[in-house]
Amino acid sequence: MTRTILMILLMGAPLTHTAWAKSPADQASRRDQKEQADLGDRAEIYWRSVRWADPQSASVFIENPDDRVLFQQWLKDQGRDQKLTEAKVLNLKISKEIDKPDDGRTRKATVTVSVEGYKLPAQVLKQQTVTQRWYRTEAGWFVDWSPPPPPKP
Repeated sequence: MTRTILMILLMGAPLTHTAWAKSPADQASRRDQKEQADLGDRAEIYWRSVRWADPQSASVFIENPDDRVLFQQWLKDQGRDQKLTEAKVLNLKISKEIDKPDDGRTRKATVTVSVEGYKLPAQVLKQQTVTQRWYRTEAGWFVDWSPPPPPKP
């Protein structure tokens, strides 16, 4: 009896191992799904921070430290005369993973967001759709943000 059980267990081991093994395509698909969920979470946090005029929290998603400082000031300036009432992530499109990127960006993405808000003093509620570029490095997801040109005198 013990010998029969042992034979069944030994014969079943390769089947069990084969059933649990995932193909490279399945593994890549799971990584893509995980990255999609991670980017969605990050984009929600970023836009919540922008909506509530929290430059410190929103600027975490700006990779370059010099740009991060400029972003914080820019967001403060934007918050003086305009207010967001809602920001909702509508769509995420993520590129395939880049094996050996020159710039350290292993993935690129497009995030589409519905933004609702008003400017002062008019206070007329307006809605617009914003398309943003994001990218992934070993450190995480970041907004591809460039400082706006300085105002004309």
